[in-house]
Amino acid sequence: MNTKELKTLLQETIESSIVVKLVNLGFKWKKGALKFQRKKDDFEQSILFYFTPSKYQDDKSIGHLNIMIRFDSNEINSVTTKLKGSNNKFDNVDTVVNVDAGLIVGSNAISWRPFSIEEMNKIIETEIKPLIIEKIIPFLDKRGKIQEVLKDY
Repeated sequence: MNTKELKTLLQETIESSIVVKLVNLGFKWKKGALKFQRKKDDFEQSILFYFTPSKYQDDKSIGHLNIMIRFDSNEINSVTTKLKGSNNKFDNVDTVVNVDAGLIVGSNAISWRPFSIEEMNKIIETEIKPLIIEKIIPFLDKRGKIQEVLKDY
């Protein structure tokens, strides 16, 4: 199954299972980006879904399903832009390893590897939807201001 087919199936499952609940909580569904997004105080908060096909012969799943949470703010983006434009020593680095663990709950990175479309649908309904409603939304509700996010560090 290719990436486009997986994305379409994931969109359909999310729309039938999660969209109404998150729209009622102030999120907008950005179907093409597989993203829920809302403005909360200092931030735009996003919940993004990624579903990539299996890449290894010994991986019998139809793909890897991950979630990421993002906080975007004009203030942070302004500082980031200044830092990117400043003189730095990054040009001297030969190798950069970018590790995207996606969603971390407790000390574990959460990733799903369904073996079928039916299993993917079940995972979304029985694992992902409760995780979003019971853990992620309360987490985001408490972190609308930059100072609240900084307390986590």
